[in-house]
Amino acid sequence: MQRFPPSANSASLTILNLTSPPPSEISSFANQAWHGERELFDSHVTDWNYLGCVQGKCRVHTLEEYEALDSITQADFYQRFRYDPTSGHFDPDIVPVYCICEVPHNPDRDMVLCEHCKDWFHCDCVSFYPERNEESFCPQVDCQEAKTARAKKARAGAKLAKR
Repeated sequence: MQRFPPSANSASLTILNLTSPPPSEISSFANQAWHGERELFDSHVTDWNYLGCVQGKCRVHTLEEYEALDSITQADFYQRFRYDPTSGHFDPDIVPVYCICEVPHNPDRDMVLCEHCKDWFHCDCVSFYPERNEESFCPQVDCQEAKTARAKKARAGAKLAKR
């Protein structure tokens, strides 16, 4: 990040070196399905543009800060990787994977925590629909057995309550 103090002819200016590189310039690591729609990449490259090209102010958050926002506006973006266009490498180059699909987290896709194994899954991968207000269990056998046992226990408790 570079900061320029105000002068007689201009306001103060802060330059963030962020990029959303075009696919022709980047490695196969980039533009993955798990890259978010509002994700930018930290970079050491500075591009100079005419002031007329600036459409407005934006806020760049860490992924954690972005996910903690109460509401996301058009000005909110996040970054979690640094991109070096000369080498085509990202840092970090290893990303944790989740779900049965083994794809890293993308904040544009809803995820749910299995109540038994405590692993994270994409809602669409495990057919979980938050609007149904149901408990979340992943498709792993032991988790499904725990779900069945919990349902049986709830039914038994309901029968006792009726007596």
